[in-house]
Amino acid sequence: MTVLAGNLSLVSTGGTITIGNNTLIADNGGTITIQAQSTSTGAISIGSNVGIIGSNTQSPSNNNEIYIAVGSLPTTGTNTTSPSNVSVKTQSNGNVYFGTSSITATAPTNNVTANTYNVVFNYGGTGTTTTISLGGTDNIVASKQILIPSLDLTNSIVTTNIINLQKAGEIGGSLIVNASG
Repeated sequence: MTVLAGNLSLVSTGGTITIGNNTLIADNGGTITIQAQSTSTGAISIGSNVGIIGSNTQSPSNNNEIYIAVGSLPTTGTNTTSPSNVSVKTQSNGNVYFGTSSITATAPTNNVTANTYNVVFNYGGTGTTTTISLGGTDNIVASKQILIPSLDLTNSIVTTNIINLQKAGEIGGSLIVNASG
């Protein structure tokens, strides 16, 4: 799923949002929001090898935050301590926030990058039960630049991202893939 120059929202009023393994969600020039609004029945389960990539090459610069939240969206982020199995990279005033209840993450390592823009995880309910999970080898990126988090051309998420960027005219070339990727 790719959006160019607009916001991308996946919202459930009740129940679980499940993002399947090997899925790519990309947006160039807008906010990505994944939100399960109900704190009593809502949850967000992100499978393994998922790419959630927000880049911004639009001029003038648009907001390019990534929000992954159960309950209401926070106005500000809290808790920059990363949980186990999460590697965080920040630069140019970008931050990653894990909320008061944090998240759970399965090995192998999940990578979260915030360059200029923020990545905000949040559970808006009471108590400390987390309902947001990462499935392993996920890449979540909010950046001012176009990012290709890997050059592993055997990975269909990587090749789909490159082809979408080429179709949008953001990068040159013409990548041709076979049925495997």
